[in-house]
Amino acid sequence: MEGSSRSSCKGCRTMETRNLTLISKSNSSLSGALLPGARLHGVRLLMHLAGADITGMDIASINATDGDFDMERLGQLALTLSLTPRMVKGRLSDLMLESALFAFERKDGSLLIFAPSPQGDLLCLHPDTGFADEPPPPNERGSALLLSEAFDTGLARVRPERESWVKLAREGARNMLAPIVLLTLASNLLGLALPLFTLAVYDQVLSTENMSMLLILTGGLGMAIVADLSIRVLRSSMLARASARIDLKSTAMLFARLLRTPALRTSGMSNRLGLKRLRDLDLLRSFVIGPVGIACIEAPFSVIYLVTFLLLAGWVVVAPLTVLLLGVAFLIYGMGRALRRAKRFMRLAEDYGATCNEIATRLRTIKQQGESAFWLKRFSDASARMAQAEMAARRSQMAVRIASGSLVSLAVLSTLCAGAVAAILGYISVGALIACVALVWRMTAPLAILLQARLRWAEVRGALAASDEVLGADLPAKPANRFGDRARDMSGRVAFSSVMMSHQRGQAAAIRNVSFEIAPGEIVVVTGHSGAGKSTLLDLIAGVLEPQFGAVTIDGVNPRQVSPSVLRQSLGYLPRDHGVLPVTIGEFLGIGVEERLRGDLGKVCERLNLTQMIESLPEGLRTEMSKLDAAGGFVRGLALARVILADPSLILLDEPDASSVTARRTLLSEMERLRGVSTIILVTHEPEFIAAADRVLVLNQGSLVRDCAPFELTQKKQAVNQ
Repeated sequence: MEGSSRSSCKGCRTMETRNLTLISKSNSSLSGALLPGARLHGVRLLMHLAGADITGMDIASINATDGDFDMERLGQLALTLSLTPRMVKGRLSDLMLESALFAFERKDGSLLIFAPSPQGDLLCLHPDTGFADEPPPPNERGSALLLSEAFDTGLARVRPERESWVKLAREGARNMLAPIVLLTLASNLLGLALPLFTLAVYDQVLSTENMSMLLILTGGLGMAIVADLSIRVLRSSMLARASARIDLKSTAMLFARLLRTPALRTSGMSNRLGLKRLRDLDLLRSFVIGPVGIACIEAPFSVIYLVTFLLLAGWVVVAPLTVLLLGVAFLIYGMGRALRRAKRFMRLAEDYGATCNEIATRLRTIKQQGESAFWLKRFSDASARMAQAEMAARRSQMAVRIASGSLVSLAVLSTLCAGAVAAILGYISVGALIACVALVWRMTAPLAILLQARLRWAEVRGALAASDEVLGADLPAKPANRFGDRARDMSGRVAFSSVMMSHQRGQAAAIRNVSFEIAPGEIVVVTGHSGAGKSTLLDLIAGVLEPQFGAVTIDGVNPRQVSPSVLRQSLGYLPRDHGVLPVTIGEFLGIGVEERLRGDLGKVCERLNLTQMIESLPEGLRTEMSKLDAAGGFVRGLALARVILADPSLILLDEPDASSVTARRTLLSEMERLRGVSTIILVTHEPEFIAAADRVLVLNQGSLVRDCAPFELTQKKQAVNQ
């Protein structure tokens, strides 16, 4: 295979900018797997890699003429899809160096498509079938239509650096870490003042009864204490500022990541899990900036006190060092056993969070079915296991706190005993002994905090991993504006081509091989039993979800390739569960609506019979949405008003309000007003809405089982009833 490629592409060996291998017909199995046979499938792949998913129906509607698909029509198609094609002439070898995505027209007028495979090879494809074709000689001249790649096609690229909490913390504390370390060094140097003052008082002042020297030493000690206090206050201020910056950067990045995460990943994320991620950030910040972080910074400077101890007392330093080393080793061993015990209890209590979440989300169902006793027992058992786990953790923490305090006391006691022997033997003075005791207290101050932090290390490591999983997740690239300058002028033509969509691996597909096309200005009703895939279909059109197979296009463009802010200029979506935002009614109605359209707010509210209800509220448009009934018809009406106020070309309505005659008549009136102006797709079971539609799409278990006019559906029902 490679030999045939080399023989036909001998001049390509010197191409160092990209590893290209032209695949001949012998490699058709690869391209066949990538490109199932279809009309103009090679052209569709070319447009897909350039950023525009398009179906055969789209190509037929854009290029209505008959005949072969030539370079001129291909260029017109690319321009219609708001791509940026570039027409050039030259040798094939030069063209392959310039671009990996292009169409090549030979001298005989035949067209070939060149596109990269996932492995980075350059495939030569037939424009109609999409199968591999025989590549021309590299030195052949011809015309080419060059396009820019919009997706990662498998060519070697530099992977962007993954975001992590440590990286964000480093950026947040930028230009602050060095000053904090220097201030800590200065504080520890000033900490020598008290031991040295004690040494001088015992060895020089008391022995000579020199009051003037005592006054001088006292003044110097006072200045050192004031300076140390000032440094600590300044360091605390810098730590607080660093903490705020880290908190701002990490929470903002986390929230931005959650907003950019595809809906399929976040659909199973509960509010409790989202709050846990924020608590994880708080834990990490407090761990790094709090007492543990300060202890980590101060611990290396304990060497200052150790060296001073060595200079003052010589071999006496062996006594506290031996006690500390043995004690730390014993505590670490004991903490390991305590941690394993606590983990064992925590595993038994893992269902506590899930139980609380289930009760919170199913409370109404539990009450309706009279299962309170069962769930109360389940919650009590889970609470007992959680309490036992918490008790084990608290016991471990208290034991380490007591043991670390006792270890410091033993180090001081060993210093006193060894120092007393040295003083009796005349190796050190009494002042040096007391100074060494003070040095031991300062030297071991960070030790107790670090030992207690060791118990929380597993929790911190888990929080760090969970945060990095969100912050460093691979997200889709920020979409470009594939509508170009046509965002406000899109017609609202919607096309599905062999679309399949599954919410979770291993589950049945929510949408199964669905294909249809909706013309601009049509009113289409989507109906079917519960779970048939109706809401999923609207989510696919709105770009909230992305199909695993097939193409969903609006005016020939994949909605997932368009920035949501641009897409919402011409697409209005009213989901079934729209939620209530913490904003006022006026702010809610203005979300996503251009400034020039907000002047029509009064007219829209009047048409939808909302004006009187808004005026009856004490605060009117300033009323908080959270004070309203989220499931009520008034809130649904406000959501519909916001959609209509934006004047979109495509309107998606999932189960619009039909709770009253007035609500149904109002929506029917709006549908008639917008007929032929905006494309309306609504999910409903209401006979009145179905009768007012131009077409009805019936879904059953994710499959499109019927696409007909409303009267045909009515005739079938009547025939079944007879």
